[in-house]
Amino acid sequence: MSAEEYKAKLNLTDAQFTQVSAILAKQKEDATAVREDDSLSDDDKRDKMMAIMKSGHDQIRALLTPDQQKIFDTLRPQHGGPPRPPADAPPPASN
Repeated sequence: MSAEEYKAKLNLTDAQFTQVSAILAKQKEDATAVREDDSLSDDDKRDKMMAIMKSGHDQIRALLTPDQQKIFDTLRPQHGGPPRPPADAPPPASN
């Protein structure tokens, strides 16, 4: 998701937008470096990419107000998976 999409969905302030833009730019730079690192195995690349995405997610979430965090927690992750359950949702029932 782009910074502009976050701004629209979360009603970011200008300061938040600037910070989110910087986080996303760094995340993209780090991901490119991982993809281009031929010394890493595919598993290592996947692990590093997941860590980069989680770090970016956590950094963005920390910038948000509690109301924005509730919306953020329902947004679809960047890698295209299903929307996350709210942070305060009970764990899914086991079968």
